[in-house]
Amino acid sequence: AVLQQGQASFARMAVAYAAFNRSSGVKLDGMQLDVEPYLLPGYQLAPRRWQEIYIDMVKHIRTAAPQLDMDVAVPFWWGEAQNGGVDFLAELAGAVNSLTVMDYRTDVAEIVRFAEPFLAWGQRHDKAVQVALEVLPIADETRRHYYSAARAELWQVSLAGRDILLLLDKPASLEQARGFKFQRTSLFLGSSVSFSGRKPELMALLPQLESRFRGWTSFAGMALHGIE
Repeated sequence: AVLQQGQASFARMAVAYAAFNRSSGVKLDGMQLDVEPYLLPGYQLAPRRWQEIYIDMVKHIRTAAPQLDMDVAVPFWWGEAQNGGVDFLAELAGAVNSLTVMDYRTDVAEIVRFAEPFLAWGQRHDKAVQVALEVLPIADETRRHYYSAARAELWQVSLAGRDILLLLDKPASLEQARGFKFQRTSLFLGSSVSFSGRKPELMALLPQLESRFRGWTSFAGMALHGIE
């Protein structure tokens, strides 16, 4: 949806929702955008540029139907300084009514730590913030770790004015490029992301989190992704 054709499609959807509200006795509260540009190839090479495009997208869709309240679902790591943080959230504030942070972790300390930058943003800008947890199954993930090296198999190179990642069959040395040598693999557990299969634990945790977050005036409740 951040791409041009996607923006146009979502804008038409917003217009249709606004028309529904004008003609129906039952009203939609608003529209939530769950758009994940970080799934596009090349996002990691220019994340801030993609976030700028993301904000432009939200504004474009909002302009198409300004009478609709707009909520966006964003990943918790967009609240971290190295991934946009305060600057990104400040730019987003003028385009949305509220925000839902996809705080997809199961460790309580991490859930709280990752939610707080968004709750602080909401309090600063008078915006409502929901904290969402994951309940759908998440598979374990094997991750590959690299470190900077002069002789390596993974290279960040410029081609026709664009940065690309080049993976070689074996280590080599390349001039005017940045190399990364494979170090190790690690297993990232899906159970650290999702409460799938752990509903009693989740139900016991929710009141604790609500009590913890209630101190923030911006806190608008918990949200669950995938529970029945």
